[in-house]
Amino acid sequence: MNEELETILESKDTPTVSEKSLGKRIADAYFEPKSFEKWKNGKFYELLGVKYVQKLVMGTVMGTIGRKKREAGRDYYTSNYFIGKSLNDNAFRKFELETRFNEKVHAVAANVFALFSMVYLEIGDHYTAAFSAGATMFNSSLCMLQRYNRARVCNVLEKRYGKENGGKN
Repeated sequence: MNEELETILESKDTPTVSEKSLGKRIADAYFEPKSFEKWKNGKFYELLGVKYVQKLVMGTVMGTIGRKKREAGRDYYTSNYFIGKSLNDNAFRKFELETRFNEKVHAVAANVFALFSMVYLEIGDHYTAAFSAGATMFNSSLCMLQRYNRARVCNVLEKRYGKENGGKN
């Protein structure tokens, strides 16, 4: 019986499972910047006010951390918020992956706050509902910032390697 099974598994007619699972392919399709996002290197998001969100974020704790890293000379490596001085392909790819992680975190937070907002509105707690709605909008704009940054990084990689490679080597 084992020989029969091995023969079936080795035959060329057996369908092969692709390297990526369906979930991974769906996630890649979602996170891949769309053409309107890459238009004029992020102009779409700039029209929506992403530059103001970026200034707000960089003017707070994250900006302070980045400034302290630069002052200490530790800004060479890529982090969640900075590409770093090393502008090589690995730095861009790592930053692109970090934007995916950050977007996931903020998308979950936005959805949770949206749910809280609806619940508090239903029970009549309008102040908490308004706070939750504001937190939903803030986290949604942080998702937008991640998509903006990812689209710009993908534009750089596409310029290096061409669109036919999708910016991936």
